[in-house]
Amino acid sequence: MKSYYYLDYLHREIFLEEEDIQTVPESGRADDACSAIAEKPYVVEQFMADSFRTLKDVASRLCDSPDIKSRHDALMYIVWRVALDIKEWRTLSHSEAAVKVTREDGFVWLLVSAENARKLWEADVFSLYRLYADDSESLIESEAELESTIKGGYQIGIEVGFASVMDHAARMKQQ
Repeated sequence: MKSYYYLDYLHREIFLEEEDIQTVPESGRADDACSAIAEKPYVVEQFMADSFRTLKDVASRLCDSPDIKSRHDALMYIVWRVALDIKEWRTLSHSEAAVKVTREDGFVWLLVSAENARKLWEADVFSLYRLYADDSESLIESEAELESTIKGGYQIGIEVGFASVMDHAARMKQQ
C-alpha cells in the first residue's frame, strides 16, 4: 500500500510504500533504513526531475542543519521526515475523531476509515470525498472510485463545514 504525502516545499504529492514507512524508526538513528529507501527505484524516480540544489534546499528546510553532500543524502532526509510525518498523522487519527482542516480556507473534514467508508457508502447517508494532500478533494461517485481511493491510500472525508462558522456558532450559543 502506498501512502501519499504533500511535500509543501516541492508543491506536489510524493508517496512511500508501507513497508518502507514501517522500517523508519520513530526515535534513534534512521540512517541505514533511510539510506536503503532513498536508493529504491520508485523513490529515485519521483525526484528525478529535481536538481540537487532543490533537494538540498528542501532537506535543509525539513531538518535542522543537515550535512548534505549528495542527492542520496538529501533523499535520505526527505524520506525520513515524510515517513515520520505519516506515522505521526496516523497516531493522531487513531487517538480520537480525526479531522482535516484545510490550510487556505479552514474547511473541516471528518476523516473516516476505509471500513467505515464502505459502511457509509452502503448506507448512502453522507457524500464521501477523496482528500488530497494539497487540500483539494473530489466527490466519490461510485463504489469503484471508493475502492480505488482506499487502495491508493488517500484520506476519505465527510464535509463538516468552515471552522470560522463553527467558532462563531459556538460563541453565539455561549451568550
